[in-house]
Amino acid sequence: GLLGHLGGLLACSRGSPEVAGHPEGALVVDLDGLAIPVFAGARELLARGQASSLAPANAEALTLLRGAVRWIGPEPLPLSLAGVLIDPQTCGPLLAALPAAQAPAALSALHGAGFGQAAVIARVRALPRTRTP
Repeated sequence: GLLGHLGGLLACSRGSPEVAGHPEGALVVDLDGLAIPVFAGARELLARGQASSLAPANAEALTLLRGAVRWIGPEPLPLSLAGVLIDPQTCGPLLAALPAAQAPAALSALHGAGFGQAAVIARVRALPRTRTP
């Protein structure tokens, strides 16, 4: 699901030159729960217990919310939105990472191509390096 793929992007970034010199886990994602587009009726179905057969296996990705992903949104995380984050239908090409300065042009292009629900749902940032005595 979306959260698992977000974790995969974070894992791949640890070896990138942009974050070289930062300790393991130095990148965090601020995930804006209110910005995540959801199809009409999806949250209601999840709240009633309807879920993909793969969702239970994907639930392990929720542990990212206690680490590299910082939830910004309704507290606590509504069960129906947790279901959206791990549903296997919310994965793959639905998630892209790019420099913040490129986001407005990318969104404009996506909207122009007919993807009206495209949105910025998160921000990736590096934590300051900790100094050891």
